[in-house]
Amino acid sequence: MKSWTKPTDDLVQKALESVKTEVERQYFFSRLKNPHWIEPLKARGFFDHPPKVKFLPDGYVQYPFWPEFQFLKNVANEASEQVVEVILGIPETDNPRFCDDVIDIVLTIEASLSTKLKEVILKYVQGESLFLNPRFDEVLSHWISSDQIESALTLAEVLIAFRPDPQKADKQARRRANPEDWTTRLEPRPRFREWEYHQILEKGVKPLAEREPYQTARILLDATATVIRLMFHRDNLEENSSNGSTFLWFKRVNELDSEPPDSMDAKDVLVHTLTFASEKVYERKPEAVSALDQALRNQRWDIFTRIRQHLYALHLNEQTKPWIREMILVHEDYDKWRHRFEFQRMIRLSCEKFGTDLLTEIEKERIFEAILNGPSEQSSRDRMRARFTQGLFEEWKRYFHRMQLNPFASVLFSRYDEYFKELNAEAEKPSTDDDYEPYGLDYEPYGLEGAKRVEERSPKPAEELEKMSDEEILSFLNEWESVGHDPDEWWVHINFEGLAQTFQALFKESIISDESRLHFWLENWNQLARPIYIKA
Repeated sequence: MKSWTKPTDDLVQKALESVKTEVERQYFFSRLKNPHWIEPLKARGFFDHPPKVKFLPDGYVQYPFWPEFQFLKNVANEASEQVVEVILGIPETDNPRFCDDVIDIVLTIEASLSTKLKEVILKYVQGESLFLNPRFDEVLSHWISSDQIESALTLAEVLIAFRPDPQKADKQARRRANPEDWTTRLEPRPRFREWEYHQILEKGVKPLAEREPYQTARILLDATATVIRLMFHRDNLEENSSNGSTFLWFKRVNELDSEPPDSMDAKDVLVHTLTFASEKVYERKPEAVSALDQALRNQRWDIFTRIRQHLYALHLNEQTKPWIREMILVHEDYDKWRHRFEFQRMIRLSCEKFGTDLLTEIEKERIFEAILNGPSEQSSRDRMRARFTQGLFEEWKRYFHRMQLNPFASVLFSRYDEYFKELNAEAEKPSTDDDYEPYGLDYEPYGLEGAKRVEERSPKPAEELEKMSDEEILSFLNEWESVGHDPDEWWVHINFEGLAQTFQALFKESIISDESRLHFWLENWNQLARPIYIKA
């Protein structure tokens, strides 16, 4: 450590009297690196007045720098404990730059000491103002690498939590007036932009799951359950509790769509990370597997059942064998709905692994008979409607039987085995895991609606927006009202999110590269009436 001279009171007083203007303060404190100045500055109240956010008359917002804090960053390495003590005594401020500076220090000093600043960071995370690209993933990594696991878990719990839809009250009022209004669907959001949220989970929470898988999985599980509750209005929460509705939002639990991080759905990222952490429990914390399994069972939504099925398929052993048996035997829809991806995969792999030890012949016969008793002709008539014919129904029934029997192929016997081979001989190609929902084939050849991924769509495609002037686009963004779902495609939502995504793509591809157009939007962005377009 460099040897510093302790300043006299006279030197401190004269130096500070010479620092009057903002420019002088910035110059002085950015170059001051003597840690002996901490106490004199603290005694004179230089750390008592952090600058607050400034709201300017023209609508702009300023987040002022704090020159005095730059001095604390300069001396953080040499006087870590003193700097932490000073920061803990600084009054609260709404200026997000303050916490950004605190994070600089957290990442500089020893992790065990920096965790004392955890509450400062937590208050900032739970506030309303967040800087672009907050480095919380780096904070988590810093603490994890230094075994500050409890602090990392506490921070992670706040970072991954979603907030209720900010328009909830308005949507509830509109829903009471019109229960069929699809624009009232609640949309909880994380505190961060999607790509920032993805970074936090990928670079911060996943490494935490590697070190402490069970506690991380429990935090992620609770967060996922809360997200789902926030997606539904209270009066239809029960009807969406366990009927499979969440598979429209959450695709395969162990993988993400091949989308760029800035367009990933944060809910998908959360579920994917929960699955990852749960896998790590099985791999690294076998003594906690039963507790995790019970925690997943305690949640009523089907997404948690699908995660269990995925985990069982990965870990076929004497512990999971009775759980798999139970899941296969209590299933009641063999004659009604095609198996979902995780369920059929669990069945196929467990049948191949355990063979005749998994199910008795009587149990298998009951399941196979249920499959062959479906599907209902009346339900097929209702779904096919005008396209229904007896011949098409018979074709659909044989397709249905083949798909339902396929996971049990290795344990089929007698007439069931013969029938399955007959069905396979008719098929163009053997069935694979990828033929099952989600991502599986639609039922369109039979006039049935398959599983559809919910889509956000703009009322005008990018080509139409491209033909409009910037003034016309601005007016359209401010005046257009959401129309809800497409009348012909129920899974397509024509809404503000879809328009925002299209506008964002247009901005990236056409506006940024055109100097005059970019100038227009830089001059007029504050005229956008809806925050979602500013975010985009």
